[in-house]
Amino acid sequence: MKHMKKITGIFLTTLLIATSSIGVFAADLGIYIGSDINKYYDLTTFLSKKSTALQEMNAAGLDNVMYVDSKNKITSLKELVSKGSLGNAMRDIKTGDLKSTYKNAKDNSNVNPSEGQNTQDEFKVDDIL
Repeated sequence: MKHMKKITGIFLTTLLIATSSIGVFAADLGIYIGSDINKYYDLTTFLSKKSTALQEMNAAGLDNVMYVDSKNKITSLKELVSKGSLGNAMRDIKTGDLKSTYKNAKDNSNVNPSEGQNTQDEFKVDDIL
């Protein structure tokens, strides 16, 4: 029984350490336009405001336009052009890919894609068992 408690403790400690070093992002599906524009378009709003969105995308530049898919993967338009296809360009979101706040093109509310992001705070394990 003591042996099982130690193994369980080691497993839980390993799991805790491993998950604390993984960044978790909660970005919504859609298009994020950075630079000085800082706007978020869900896909429905993008289609209804396509002309304005395309002007903003051109003004921001390929590096500053990001697409987040339903699997929480991301690519910039620059990456998409260089990789040749959406499937090849999509990757995990990493720190710095998205700014802290965007204006929602639909209703002008704030969109914060970094909410839910693990800040990797230090923690201390006093006792496992």
